[in-house]
Amino acid sequence: MLRRAFILDTLSAAGLGITPGVIDSAARLEPLDVIGQANRIAHLDVAVHAHALDFPTVPTIDQLPALLRDYVAARHVRPQTDIQRRRAQSAMAYLAAFIAANLSSWQDYDTALRWYGESLEHAERAGDREAAGWVAARSTLIAAHRGDHRQVLHDAAYAVVTSPPGHLGSILGNALAAAAAARLGHRDVALEALHDAERATEHRGEDRFTAYSCPWYRVGRFASEVHTRLGDTTRARAIQDQALTAYPAAATTDRTFLALDQADCLRQDGYPRDAAGHATQTLLALPPECALPVILDRAEELAHSIGTAGRSDTEHLHHVLRQHRSTAT
Repeated sequence: MLRRAFILDTLSAAGLGITPGVIDSAARLEPLDVIGQANRIAHLDVAVHAHALDFPTVPTIDQLPALLRDYVAARHVRPQTDIQRRRAQSAMAYLAAFIAANLSSWQDYDTALRWYGESLEHAERAGDREAAGWVAARSTLIAAHRGDHRQVLHDAAYAVVTSPPGHLGSILGNALAAAAAARLGHRDVALEALHDAERATEHRGEDRFTAYSCPWYRVGRFASEVHTRLGDTTRARAIQDQALTAYPAAATTDRTFLALDQADCLRQDGYPRDAAGHATQTLLALPPECALPVILDRAEELAHSIGTAGRSDTEHLHHVLRQHRSTAT
């Protein structure tokens, strides 16, 4: 089944898009009536943690069914204490945000926004400022994917203010603001925001890449974009080499963006044919289920930047792009 058709079949266009089939599946897979509420919440915490571990590396087509199942199951939880209620609401905030983030990557922005809204409501009910900041930062990616860089600056600033200082929402908000400012040509703003993200990341000292973490190489993916957009190719190349070595092999999306930045640096340094060839090889190595529209848009932008300087190589790049898009739609 084509990926786009799968997503449309899984999510209804109305409301939050939870189909009756998903609810029935959740009921069959999770016999919630045979366990106590405390155990249900503990099970929910474990499920959310597992999704957080899978989030950076598992394709959307594999994530969404389980996320929807667990979110629907979570709505059947009936907390008995305030602590249980806050735990359940925080868990649902993250589950809804994971769903929204997957949909955003596939450019289903309207549905993603509804899920982000639901997520923020859960975070507010939980009184979970850290979750709210993270959700606000993740939702900023919608404006980034749409290419509305001024909106990114606005949304990222809200995420930074909402998040506790130095926490994930603040780090991601600053990183996204840096990338948007670089695209707009605001060098000083971009470098200042990037510095804030890097400093907070160093303080946290995380190494494993999950939905809850932002290791240095994750910020390096944004630093690569910032320095590439600003034309600092020497600095960008060093960051790309370091980050690609550190990233887990299965983190396909970020690794692909870094590789496309490498190709862009080749273009800027006067090697258009090498740039087109590197971008083409990057796309050829990209599994079809990981060929997100946002990745293909970046590759197409690069192809247009190369133009006719490496005609035959650029034509091959466009051909591979067309193949990926025909598979995804």
